[in-house]
Amino acid sequence: MLLSELHGNNRSAEIARTMFPLLVSRCARRRRTVTYKEISDLMNSLGTLKGRTGHRQLGKPLEIIGNAIREMEKGWGKGKIPPITVLVVRKGPGQPMYGGHHFIASFLGCSEAEVGDFEKKDWDSLSQKIYDFRRWGEVLALCDLGDGSHEGEAE
Repeated sequence: MLLSELHGNNRSAEIARTMFPLLVSRCARRRRTVTYKEISDLMNSLGTLKGRTGHRQLGKPLEIIGNAIREMEKGWGKGKIPPITVLVVRKGPGQPMYGGHHFIASFLGCSEAEVGDFEKKDWDSLSQKIYDFRRWGEVLALCDLGDGSHEGEAE
């Protein structure tokens, strides 16, 4: 499976490779969202990146993760993979930024405009689908990112 963008040799790809297993271990498996600042601070505290990563620098890495999921989904034959990137939310509204709406629309089979009209119950329902997905370890393994079982466990 070709996941060249995720395994690219640039800062955004490096951040994406660090963030994806953290989203599995810290968010999906613990059934919680995380703010952009929290995930940025976590990655910096773990010392897994060279230099600081500010929360404003996470849009492209999240897009890379989303693209990798869509690409993987085409070839793995086990159904749709939920858009885990929506677990990274803005502090105030507790919802993801607009940039990921196309991943949500693809997963749910609706339009981006419909996603733009989501209410809290819709976001909660989508989050539940992500939390209930039991194949995150397989997804990470297919990306050559381990299985997410030990990522970021140190507090």
